[in-house]
Amino acid sequence: MRQLDSGEHNNCFGMCVRAGQKQWKHLLAVAPERFAAAEAHEEQLRAVLGDVAILRERRAGTSYPLPLRELRRRATSSSNRSASGTGEAGAGCGGSPAQVPPPDRDRVAISAIDV
Repeated sequence: MRQLDSGEHNNCFGMCVRAGQKQWKHLLAVAPERFAAAEAHEEQLRAVLGDVAILRERRAGTSYPLPLRELRRRATSSSNRSASGTGEAGAGCGGSPAQVPPPDRDRVAISAIDV
């Protein structure tokens, strides 16, 4: 699969640390192996840094870390199955293909979450 064939916000092969929840749900739907790799890296970081996460969520006006593990659990729970996360990519990082150099085909990095 070509990098940009999976959506306009796929500059980092869908694993941008600036992407939102919708993009990460999309990645889980179209490339679960890449989501799992990012989730594993995030868990390694959490073991060292504590309660941190790529994503955030707001409840009652307060922002909390939302680990990829929890996002996956919510997205795959039987009570929460819906079309969201399986359609359009959305919620991108703001980068554009013209600004991002082509990736090294031999190694796909997970940018800021590499350990």
